[in-house]
Amino acid sequence: MLKKTGSSGAFRRVFNFHETKARSRVFMMIYCLIVSVNSYLTAGVFYSGFLAHTGMDASQVGIVAAIPFLANLFSFFSSDILGRFKKRKAILIAARITYHTLNILTVTLLPYVISDVGTRTVAFCITIFAANVVNALSIPGISEFHLGNLPNEIRGDYFAFVQTIGAGAAGASILILAFLQDRLSAANPAIFTWIRILAYVLALIDVVFMALPKEPEYRRTVRVRLVNAIKIPIKNKKFMWTLLFASLWLFTQGFAVANIIDNYLTVTSGVPYIFICAINASYTLFLIIFQRPWKRLITRTSWHRTFAIAAILHSPTTLLYAFTNSSNFIPVMLTVRLTQHVIGVGANITFANFVYSNMPEENRSEYMSFYYITTNLSSFLGMSLGTLWIRLIGANYFTLFGVNITGPQQLLLFQSLLQFLVPLSMLFSMKKLE
Repeated sequence: MLKKTGSSGAFRRVFNFHETKARSRVFMMIYCLIVSVNSYLTAGVFYSGFLAHTGMDASQVGIVAAIPFLANLFSFFSSDILGRFKKRKAILIAARITYHTLNILTVTLLPYVISDVGTRTVAFCITIFAANVVNALSIPGISEFHLGNLPNEIRGDYFAFVQTIGAGAAGASILILAFLQDRLSAANPAIFTWIRILAYVLALIDVVFMALPKEPEYRRTVRVRLVNAIKIPIKNKKFMWTLLFASLWLFTQGFAVANIIDNYLTVTSGVPYIFICAINASYTLFLIIFQRPWKRLITRTSWHRTFAIAAILHSPTTLLYAFTNSSNFIPVMLTVRLTQHVIGVGANITFANFVYSNMPEENRSEYMSFYYITTNLSSFLGMSLGTLWIRLIGANYFTLFGVNITGPQQLLLFQSLLQFLVPLSMLFSMKKLE
């Protein structure tokens, strides 16, 4: 449960340099802040713009966007590999540097090396796949590395503060870059390259802060065996129910492939980058204003119930989002996205705790590996089906309430239905989760 205390007092309790774990959380926060900024620079609307600039169509963008989730299935082997080492920091540092070098720097330089769009797309897929295999093997280890500094009593405050500060830093950064992108991309397409070079420099800094926290002792009750990555988590019924709904939700979120939606908004509907990024950046204000009411709701109910309520409220906003086009994007996107910000504060804080929910302190490598492989498989299946949908629909559309509903908009309609059904089922399953 969340402990009630003033914001400044809670911040000092979670982050300070007097206690070893609190000092480690300062480094973890900076690491998460940089990751948050880079998630905007190397994914989302800037990534969609970069891929479109290389000559890819919407379905090719969707394929490339789904590759990381396929590669992340290799997290199944993470516990078997990392579990053999009593100290893992050096391995995690090497893996993180390799991942960033392949995923950011190499991908950025490929258009300058390979001119043919088809060959370049294949090269993108191979490079991104290799990068994310490395990431899949290391991310469960990084999570376990940091988890020792997050006791239950401060976890809610930690997530709230990290998300607020990270969103603020990311928002300020992307607003500046979006302004430059809108102004300079036509005259100087290399702006996409420079944004990604900046992201690579930040990525190398994130490695430093990722490694600064004190490494914990890894508690084990069984010897390292590959089969334990499945055998141990499956025996924990509450963990499996939590994992089921986490997987269903990520399938739902993956179905309306973010890169395809961003491509539709910027290329088809002509929505300026600065408009999208300004809306995204405003999320910080909503975090500051609304995190306390959502945390009170968590205290009065539970993490799982609060998430289900937020997710159900999210459904009608996605339904309205499907009716966005070039003539109405300002009122529709402002209404939808700002409402989603209010709801998203609760959904994001609670979902951040899913990976730790109902997870014992022992054998966390196995639990982490199983969680990541299952949830990434769900995201991959969702994105693959969404991309296939776009490929099959092509230029076909139907008209609803006077609006032409194209492939990307159809994805949003179906996503809205799933966003209602999944959390509703979760509410009926609370006894199995708590």
